[in-house]
Amino acid sequence: EHSSVAPDSHVGNSCYLGSKSTIGSLSFVGSNSFLGLGAVVSTKVNVAPETVIGAGVVLTRHSARGEVFITDLAKPVSNRSDLLDL
Repeated sequence: EHSSVAPDSHVGNSCYLGSKSTIGSLSFVGSNSFLGLGAVVSTKVNVAPETVIGAGVVLTRHSARGEVFITDLAKPVSNRSDLLDL
């Protein structure tokens, strides 16, 4: 199934948008970010570069670079650099 990106939103380079993911109006998704199956970025939310948003997560607030969200409560569980030993 297709993802949905509002026409007044922006998706950066090298992003992965999983099936049925949705990006709301006036939102921004930074480069190298990942949205899992059915993930939702709410209206007027800025997703920083290298953010991971897991399947089914509804993100209602701005993220910091490299944050990882894996629960439906959309609280960061770690920083991506911690997972990748950067």
